[in-house]
Amino acid sequence: MKKRLVSMVLILGMLIQFGGCSGMDLIGKEKLNERQKKILVENGLSADWKDLKYDQKESITAIEAMLEYLEEKYGKEFEYLGYDNGLSFGDDEDLIAVAVDDDPVYDGVSVWRDEEDKTKFHDDYATVMLKKKLREESESFLNEVFDGADYMIYIDALEANDSGDKLEWGDVEIHVRASQMENVDSKEAYNKLWDYYETQMDDLRGVFLYVVKDEKFDEEYQIGYPEFFGEGDTVEDYVSKSDTEE
Repeated sequence: MKKRLVSMVLILGMLIQFGGCSGMDLIGKEKLNERQKKILVENGLSADWKDLKYDQKESITAIEAMLEYLEEKYGKEFEYLGYDNGLSFGDDEDLIAVAVDDDPVYDGVSVWRDEEDKTKFHDDYATVMLKKKLREESESFLNEVFDGADYMIYIDALEANDSGDKLEWGDVEIHVRASQMENVDSKEAYNKLWDYYETQMDDLRGVFLYVVKDEKFDEEYQIGYPEFFGEGDTVEDYVSKSDTEE
């Protein structure tokens, strides 16, 4: 699979909300560092503390605290991707960040507050790294199954198993370029995919194989990320578990 164009990264569905977590202590937080200023400017806000609304001050303070938590815990630098204060849709407050040596398209890390102690944070970096490991270990297998065709893979899994060495459960979605699949039987390829990924997760929930027409695949390929869609004009073939059991 060709290297993705990171400069054209699109984080789908990412919320960048600057409204705050009420009640945060802002005493001593008035001096913004360069990272905070950069985030504010990139989101169309002033980098001067006195120009910010109170809820914006809360948000940029929370973002920095969450990034510092990740960097202290894992001993590496992380970059900001997005932040949701949790107020817009009634969700929990959530930061999305990425380690500087990881892929911002696939390896976004979520950070959220402890439900009882709001000064403590939790993250899903261990799961993110397991998904990355599985993608990398799958490369030679997928190149063989698809006879060298271009593909994109998305692994949807939320947690590791108890031992921490394997994903607990999840789905795998793969998009393949249609014009390069002439010598590959989709259902046969699908069965190989299922057998392989069933050994890689404790509970494989589903595998979804889309053979995508070239024009649409090119659009996705520039992004470097498979978009989510069902059968339609952009899909030449689609195989799921039920299709292979007919």
